[in-house]
Amino acid sequence: MTTQALTPIAWPSDGGLMITHEMIVSRFMRTLLVFGREKAIELYDDYVRLLHPFPGWERTRQKLEDILIDDANKHNRKQNCAPGELPDELATDEAMALWKKAQQAGFVDEYYQPLLSRTQAALLADAMAERLGIKEKWKVFEGLWNRKYMRSDYNLALAQQQSLDFQDELKRLFSS
Repeated sequence: MTTQALTPIAWPSDGGLMITHEMIVSRFMRTLLVFGREKAIELYDDYVRLLHPFPGWERTRQKLEDILIDDANKHNRKQNCAPGELPDELATDEAMALWKKAQQAGFVDEYYQPLLSRTQAALLADAMAERLGIKEKWKVFEGLWNRKYMRSDYNLALAQQQSLDFQDELKRLFSS
């Protein structure tokens, strides 16, 4: 049986311990299970701030975001949210047309919850709010998606090339 080598994320020059992808994911999952979603998001934000310059971080970041998305989807299914429980700003005819496009593109589920990474979800929220003229976009979408720090997610997204490509995809999707 072959084993996969641990993937180093950071190797501090001051003689500290090596940090691996596996260590981060394991600690993150433990934090989510033991302390809950809010603490896990705080830990995620700390990881983003501290580890983003290290090689290999992008793979780990995506894994952590996937874990949060899966957890949010489980949470939303447990609550048995009914489609149509949208804030007024997001329930207009124009907004419903945007939701339909986002659903067809696989960006949100039937409960209007994102099926994207945190950074991509923030870009989606920004694009929809811009198109619909929503001034307090973060408050509206954080309430709908039960999230915090979406502005931070948005700012992080602007620094990532893949997010910029996604922004272009959203512009094409919502312009038609």
